[in-house]
Amino acid sequence: MATATANTDALLSEHTPVLVIRSIFNKYDTDHNNVLDPLELRKLFYDLGFLLNPTELAHVVEAVDKNHNHVIEFDELAAWWHRADKYKAIPADVLRARKQAATYFAKYDTNQNGVLELAEFRKVWADLLAASAVSETVEEAIHKLDKNNDGMIQFTEFVELTKNRFQL
Repeated sequence: MATATANTDALLSEHTPVLVIRSIFNKYDTDHNNVLDPLELRKLFYDLGFLLNPTELAHVVEAVDKNHNHVIEFDELAAWWHRADKYKAIPADVLRARKQAATYFAKYDTNQNGVLELAEFRKVWADLLAASAVSETVEEAIHKLDKNNDGMIQFTEFVELTKNRFQL
C-alpha cells in the first residue's frame, strides 16, 4: 500500500498514543475552543481519506459525540480512536470506496511517496481512458483534482475522483 494510505491506516490504529491523538485534535481545532465542530471533524476525516457528505458526517458525529452536544471533545475523539470497531460509524460505501481507491492508488504510486506525480497519474489516466471509465483529458482531470495546485494528486484528491465515478 502507498505510504500515505499505510500511514493513515497505522495512524487510525486503536494503539495510537494519546499524545498523537491530542496533536491531531489540536491541529483540527482551528478556532481553539477545545472541541471539534462538525466542519473541523469533516476536515480531519477528509485528510484521513474519508470524504463524508452531510448525512455521513452526521452519522459519524452521532457515533463519536457521546454527550450529544453536537461537538467532539478530546476525550470523545480519543475514546472513538481507540475502539477496534470505530469504522462502523463510517458508512460501508465510504469505506469500500476508500479501500478500493487505496488499492488502485498504491498500484500507481510506484515510488511510494504517497502522491501521484504527473508521470504516475498519466499512467492511471491512460488505463482509465482505455477502459472507457473516463472521457476527460489528463490535463482536464489534473485541473479538476489538484485542489492544492502542487502538480501532484494527493490520496484524498484521488479518493474524490473514484468515489462516485466508477468501481475499481
